[in-house]
Amino acid sequence: MILSFKKAEYGIQECRLNTNNLFNSTQQKHRFNERWPKFFQSDETHKNIFHRDNSGHINYLSESFIPDQIDIRPPVLMVFGNPASHSIQHQMCFAYEKNYIEHRFWIALNKTGLLRFHSDETENIQSWETRNQNRKRELFSLEYDSPFRLGISMFYSMPSPGSKQPWTGVSGLEKLFGKKAMNRISEEENQRILGVIESFIMEGIGAILTFQKNAYEEMRSISSPEYKITSAKDGKLIGKYKFNEKLYLIGLPPTRSFHTKETQKTLISTKTFLQRLFLD
Repeated sequence: MILSFKKAEYGIQECRLNTNNLFNSTQQKHRFNERWPKFFQSDETHKNIFHRDNSGHINYLSESFIPDQIDIRPPVLMVFGNPASHSIQHQMCFAYEKNYIEHRFWIALNKTGLLRFHSDETENIQSWETRNQNRKRELFSLEYDSPFRLGISMFYSMPSPGSKQPWTGVSGLEKLFGKKAMNRISEEENQRILGVIESFIMEGIGAILTFQKNAYEEMRSISSPEYKITSAKDGKLIGKYKFNEKLYLIGLPPTRSFHTKETQKTLISTKTFLQRLFLD
């Protein structure tokens, strides 16, 4: 086993990566050991998120927002590439953008009607810390306006800096570990996501939205279309989940484009597609 996971508290997971079992060659491990200090120092929050021990294990915190409660709304799981380090520090996904401003993800979901938090309507003035905790509570208690019961997860559990090159996002993890090791990590992350899907979409009626190329490619069935950013932007990247082809797997544009009218239009068309799907 390479990865293990356990729930720490709502939204936060404790993860353990066994680097002794991860690399197939001494050369791969040597390259990782050279790059690890640079990755670790790339974000000031890493000292609170990561701990590498002398036995070859890296313990780190991750995030997963999967409510235990259910209601009559059809479940839709949103899967992203990997967490941003600063969001783990503040225990809420998409905690903020630069200078603590509202993240474009929440703005776009509000504008398109995919997700509107009750606390955003009742609280005129909130600090970003209070806003994040209110939203986290409402995600788990299902106290929000949406046509769907929503869950939020990450395909890769390990966080990386949100904007600091060259270690940002999934590409930063690929640089850190190398392609072969990332393939092995993907296999175990796929099993974790399968468990999330089976618990969240319990009766096989629901859908999965992905917002990052690797997440879509790793989860799509063989018969599903390959990832193309143009198809994602047009809302036409529609496939099936490889472990359950009854479930639609939809590839959508990355969150960096959520401020654009084009992406928001795609989110609205996807919402309409799902509403029609669940009515049939």
